[in-house]
Amino acid sequence: MEFQSATDKIGGRYYVSVTSGYYCVNTRKFLIPHGQAGIKAIRGSLAIRLREWINLKKIMADIDSAHPTLVTVVPCFQRDDHMNQLGALQCSECPSGGVVTT
Repeated sequence: MEFQSATDKIGGRYYVSVTSGYYCVNTRKFLIPHGQAGIKAIRGSLAIRLREWINLKKIMADIDSAHPTLVTVVPCFQRDDHMNQLGALQCSECPSGGVVTT
């Protein structure tokens, strides 16, 4: 079976993906447009070539040392306020954009 693609949420409204045929790691922000159902990707994204990704991974320890607060960052979906549906729906970082529909 050939690899096709993989996508994972990395926090807030950001997702990272890798797709066959594209030699990069793509980071993209998503949102729910007003009056529409489902999330949509915004135009801007950050694509890192695989060679650059490997180099970034090599220097992560240096980045963590220089900026220790980055190590303690907790994604919104792992915070206590996401332990119930209402808290998750009101999150301003999640794709729902803090919009609660009744």
